[in-house]
Amino acid sequence: MLGDVVHRLLKQSLGGFNFLANIPGSVGGAIVGNAGCYGKEIRDVLKSVEVFNVKTGKIITMKPSELGFGYRHSKLKEYSELVVLSATFRLEKVDKKQALKEIAEEKQLRRDKHPQAPSCGSWFKNPSRTEPAWKFIESAGMKGATVGGAKISNKHANFLINYRHATTTNIIKLSRLVQQKVKTETGISLKEEVRIIDG
Repeated sequence: MLGDVVHRLLKQSLGGFNFLANIPGSVGGAIVGNAGCYGKEIRDVLKSVEVFNVKTGKIITMKPSELGFGYRHSKLKEYSELVVLSATFRLEKVDKKQALKEIAEEKQLRRDKHPQAPSCGSWFKNPSRTEPAWKFIESAGMKGATVGGAKISNKHANFLINYRHATTTNIIKLSRLVQQKVKTETGISLKEEVRIIDG
């Protein structure tokens, strides 16, 4: 998990990607989705990735320039046969106490800003770095909207939360409803940041 890696490295006063500490997810998943926050992304600190191709049985090492990184995207999302085995990062010496203080402050900021309810985190991609998805969802009047047990959080409109035993169908229907309403009201086509995998 990203947080575990960051904290293990900080014990040795090594860092450089502390911005990933509070993102729930694995290193491999973060690379596949080019995870990030506050203007920084995992590609910015990545040196190389070891990838296994399940079709050919070969293991190859890829540079960031070969991975087609974009906003919450990489080429690895397009090719399900490619599996991240390991990654090499650029590390730097950091002040351990200062880094831990910043991570704790950022964690509290997330708690204050985000709903404390079951969710996948931010559901839709921001249309741009200056236009967050939640603003379009709010302006379309979808904040607090529900489908079954799924709900658009009143605290942060880009969070689809499970507030009352929601089913997958409830979540997907609510997501589609938001997309339709935002498109109609604002002309913006929201795209999911989450990956929906059919069973």
